[in-house]
Amino acid sequence: MTATRPFELYLMSLMRGEQAIAAALASIEVTPDAYRTTAKWMAESIGFDRVGHGIELYRRTLGEPLETTAEQGLEPGSGFARSLRQFRMSSGETPTGCAKL
Repeated sequence: MTATRPFELYLMSLMRGEQAIAAALASIEVTPDAYRTTAKWMAESIGFDRVGHGIELYRRTLGEPLETTAEQGLEPGSGFARSLRQFRMSSGETPTGCAKL
């Protein structure tokens, strides 16, 4: 399993649409029980269910960014004008404590 898979499963747990989720799980060969366990672990133990987590939580979970680029298409005077795109997903080890998938 890639290091980003638990994060992907957590994001899927926020989705609505049971058929789409079931199809996605089947395509990556993850059981519904492993999916629920991993999503719960990411939310509660890692902290993604808390409001206001910063970039450091993503770095601890996903690793250091492989790439940092300026976000394109933002209005020069907007509050997001100097935003950076921090991550390009990579593969790696399974985070400690995550259910084996």
